[in-house]
Amino acid sequence: PNIIPDYAAARFYVRALDLNYLEDLCRRVVACFEAAAQATGCRVKISPAGKDYHPYKPVYALAELFQRNLESLGERVDQGPVDQELGSTDVGNVSQVVPTIQPMLQISPREVTCHMAAFAEAAISDAGQRGMLLAAKAMAMTAVDLLVEPAALPRVTSEFRGHPSP
Repeated sequence: PNIIPDYAAARFYVRALDLNYLEDLCRRVVACFEAAAQATGCRVKISPAGKDYHPYKPVYALAELFQRNLESLGERVDQGPVDQELGSTDVGNVSQVVPTIQPMLQISPREVTCHMAAFAEAAISDAGQRGMLLAAKAMAMTAVDLLVEPAALPRVTSEFRGHPSP
């Protein structure tokens, strides 16, 4: 408690939904660390631990194909807010390079979220198995749609490149 150690280490994770804001925020956090080190007569060494998670870039035309296929399999789709931001995920990095969707199928009560033990139990349950198979079928059907529907792939590609879907 009143002993000053020779060495201390800490790990901090800085998150933001926008990369420009994240960059600015990181600069300010580093400035705080440097000011604290200067005020206490210490040295500070900052080592980035990993890569940034880029924001998720939705492609609504692709999501609509997937949703249509889920519905054709008898699944009732509750879209939820489309502007709701997700937590940090590397799917954002993928979505900057190729058209990407990140659909989620409900396999547990809504109050159970992905990082809870109850969700892990739901994932290995019959509901989890059903959800996985349903999602796999809908993804396969969506891939077929992109191959056989003349307008599907151009629409997805156009939206991904920054031109809204017609």
